[in-house]
Amino acid sequence: MTQVGAEQARKELAELLRRVGYAKERVVISVHGKDLAALVSMEDLLALESLEDILDTLEAERALARIQSGDEPTLSLDQVDEMIGHAS
Repeated sequence: MTQVGAEQARKELAELLRRVGYAKERVVISVHGKDLAALVSMEDLLALESLEDILDTLEAERALARIQSGDEPTLSLDQVDEMIGHAS
């Protein structure tokens, strides 16, 4: 993984994009010594988004299991409407 400052990244953007896109290199960009962002290939981005989807699905399944087991309190839509002031 390569680390560059923001000014260097600005000057070398085309080269960095080639390295990321074709060589699958990851580039971390820092501002004032603090890592702020990263350039990653589309392949890496799609993999990250896929992983996020899997984690979201697992969390939803765990929440549903807690609700179905009675371990998680639930509210009806009417109760929620009443709480936020939309009761009819």
